[in-house]
Amino acid sequence: MKKLLFIASLFLVGSTVMAQSKVSGKIVDDLTGAPLPGANVIIVGTITGTATDFDGNYELTSDAQPPYQIEISYTGYASQIVTVNSADEVVNLALIEQAFRGEEVIVSASRRQEKVQEAPASVSVLTTRKLDATPNATDVARNLINVPGIQIQQQSANRINISARGGSGLFGTSVFPILDYRSLVAPGVGAFQTDQAGLNQLDIERIEVVRGAGSALYGPGVTQGVIHFITKSPIDRPGTSIELIGGELSTFGAGFRHGTKVNDKFGWKVAGQYRRGDEFTLDPNNADDAAQIALFQNTVTRPDITPEGFVDQFSPGTVLIDNLDEDGDGNPMADSWWNMAFNGALEFRPSDNTTLNFAAGVNAGSSVFYNEQGEGLAQATEFWGQARAQIGGLFLQAFYVDNNGGSDDNPTFLYQTGNRTNIARQQVEGQAQYNFDTPGFLNANWTAGVDYRYAGQDTGGLTYGRNEDDDNFSVLGTYLQGKFILSEKLDFVAAGRYDQFNFIDDGGWSPRAALVYKASPKHTFRASYNRTTSTVSNLQLNIDFPLAGVVPGSFDVWLYGNKTEQVFANDATIDWFTSLIPSLPQGIDGAGLPLAAVIGQEVAPGVTVNDFIIGQILAGVNADPATAPLAPAVQAALGSIDLTTIGFGGALSPGFNIFDGTPIEARNAPISQIAISDNYEIGYKGLLGDKLSVSVDFYHIKEDGNSQFTAISPAFALTGIEGLSGDLGNNAEALFTPAFVQALVGTGLDEATANAIAAQFAPTINGAYTAGGDQVLNTPSDAFGGATLTQVLQALPFHATIQTEQVPNNGITHLAAGYRTFNERSYSGWDIGLEYFVNNNLSIFGNYSGVSETDFMQTLKGDDSGAEFATSLNIPKNKFRFGANYTPALGWRANVAYQHDESFNPIAGQFSGPTGARNLVDAGLGYKFKNGIQIDVTATNLLDYEYRYYQNMPLIGRRVVGKIRFDF
Repeated sequence: MKKLLFIASLFLVGSTVMAQSKVSGKIVDDLTGAPLPGANVIIVGTITGTATDFDGNYELTSDAQPPYQIEISYTGYASQIVTVNSADEVVNLALIEQAFRGEEVIVSASRRQEKVQEAPASVSVLTTRKLDATPNATDVARNLINVPGIQIQQQSANRINISARGGSGLFGTSVFPILDYRSLVAPGVGAFQTDQAGLNQLDIERIEVVRGAGSALYGPGVTQGVIHFITKSPIDRPGTSIELIGGELSTFGAGFRHGTKVNDKFGWKVAGQYRRGDEFTLDPNNADDAAQIALFQNTVTRPDITPEGFVDQFSPGTVLIDNLDEDGDGNPMADSWWNMAFNGALEFRPSDNTTLNFAAGVNAGSSVFYNEQGEGLAQATEFWGQARAQIGGLFLQAFYVDNNGGSDDNPTFLYQTGNRTNIARQQVEGQAQYNFDTPGFLNANWTAGVDYRYAGQDTGGLTYGRNEDDDNFSVLGTYLQGKFILSEKLDFVAAGRYDQFNFIDDGGWSPRAALVYKASPKHTFRASYNRTTSTVSNLQLNIDFPLAGVVPGSFDVWLYGNKTEQVFANDATIDWFTSLIPSLPQGIDGAGLPLAAVIGQEVAPGVTVNDFIIGQILAGVNADPATAPLAPAVQAALGSIDLTTIGFGGALSPGFNIFDGTPIEARNAPISQIAISDNYEIGYKGLLGDKLSVSVDFYHIKEDGNSQFTAISPAFALTGIEGLSGDLGNNAEALFTPAFVQALVGTGLDEATANAIAAQFAPTINGAYTAGGDQVLNTPSDAFGGATLTQVLQALPFHATIQTEQVPNNGITHLAAGYRTFNERSYSGWDIGLEYFVNNNLSIFGNYSGVSETDFMQTLKGDDSGAEFATSLNIPKNKFRFGANYTPALGWRANVAYQHDESFNPIAGQFSGPTGARNLVDAGLGYKFKNGIQIDVTATNLLDYEYRYYQNMPLIGRRVVGKIRFDF
């Protein structure tokens, strides 16, 4: 009996084992061949199923007996039902994209794989199909222009900057752009140069955009969001693509991408591109443009460095380029740009849960750039290498960047000084992260990691001056995030990060908390809090160089960073644009140009105007026998007059900021500190009626410690100076004679006699001052570039300043510029995105973004006076976009987009001032053939609506570009 039971048991077990069947395969996009991670594979009529992994692979083992049906679904794609006919069958499918991509798996919101619908942040994804039909042909980053909440600064034909949800500068960004997990923002510099980042659209798989603060996972400075450019895998996306572009502004380019899949475990790829074209430029025939061009130098020099470590303004240096205006159009700025990139990568997949990637490349380019200090030309060559590994839940990465910052043959420089201003840098970063589940403890998924960032910089003293030997920048951070599954529909995410900074010997905490309520697979609600920590860039800390030579060798603007406090001495004086003019004490309202500004200068070698005048007066005294005995007293009286206390020729204005004209006083600028930004957000993402994709986000941001480039020293201007030359004698008599009388009384004469003598010689005084003073005021001087003193006084927008103790003491008057740090400001904002899918090929979109306010009056850190300064987010208060995309797999395709930005009033150094509203139209038309050839014509600013992104920048017009691409 026992034997029979044992045999029966074996039979039943064997039958069960024999009854199990397995189906496996890979699910990809029908158009691109890209894997679809997270796709559902379910046996029809049951709850048995699985999901594809990150590479689109799946395996489903069940008790179902063939034949049976499985349903493969991926939100946004048409579902397919397939019959399984054998016990071990392979089913590979290519799904056709439809509307909503809510279940697409992303990696950027939490630094691990998760579905878009479950991310604790506001996310947009630009898929390969959308990128292939883009209206942009020269810069991948411009594809982001219609993404909700993203602001694209189109500064010139080939220079753009990116911001999102907050303050934006011209040069730096608080968005964190990465390429395959590698940071594209140099730590310490803080700039994202899209044109020299090596982004090749042929190799971009998708772009993941995460809006809002991200310091808890990505580190300091990620206050506005993460933009992740993800390239194509050579294993999943083998093949070759070649592209040629050409069009307006002499635009030309070529690119290629080749990927080889050796087998399922190994692949390699190479990609490269070259782009060039003409720039939008300032017009010398336009009065506003000509005024800006007048600030430029026509040569480029590598200046010498003084023993103290700063730029030597009295040495001629080494001329690197002797004529910037080679075409003779009157504008020295470069009127063309170019860039190139070449890279290669290897990918290994030794097992199902292990992927190893190795990549390296070189980028180079030349293009105009803008920062708050003025215009420049960026020229550099960059080499980089990267290694990363995903081993189960362990992620490891290290990369190295070497950027030469330009060379003597191809220098980076500022146009307004003509000085080379290179920043060569070596960047090293490493990350180690582990992701794991604890189903038996808190039912949680954990992400723990550590980051290290280092930037060594070398400017040769040209940019960092006296700080050259103490400018290394490093950050060490560690973080932990837990995702707790509170119920089937409710997740709670909590994270915390600590970063330690070497350059300020301090650290900062960045916490994060979020609730994600999944009301249904198509509707998700979020509420979150994020705190970010930020420090200023190494550039802002250490910069120490002349920014603009107002009167070369005599008066300039000196930019000094805020690693140390900029302070004004208690006895600081008002110093003029030339050392020939004596200083004035502070607080003299309405004071004019001191008389000594004229009489202290020479009319002949060794003979000052004052010597000339005294000689004429004494000659008149001695010529009259009645007054000849008074000659010694007159000479003593003239010698005893304090000429620096006598002013004429207009009135001195109150102090003002040279960059934006706002009133300022001489107040110290404290050192940099860690800035804090608290971000509160609620959001919704969903699909209504299977046709309308909706995303709505409301946020509130409270910032403390934001900083802004500005003038530190007040500037002073003379008003009412028209009479300096024509009526000089009468001015001199009226101001000089009372002092002359008092000096005579001081020698023992009675007042009546003194007045009589002064009156007697009034004609002599008039004639002497008219002859001598006019000669000085109206004789061209090498000190003023061949201009006369009167011309300089009438032309300069400012004539005097109060110097800080941090500017060089080298005989030149320096108006100090730098950075100020402010107390708290807060604002609210919203991003609303809509997309209606008419069918699988046609969609209509619209989005609207706004903030409650963009302009603020803020008090200064470390200043108890209550004085307020103007600051700005430098973004429009309201903006909206709408358009349509028609993107079938083959045949005709088209797109059109309208963009409106409300006028705003940025505070951006010399580019400050109202922008005016912008109304732009982009469009594209193309055709994709079955043989892999694609032809497109794309236009940015199709209607040629000319605008300046900021004041004093070139007018931006239309650019139409054609491109042809061949995939095989």
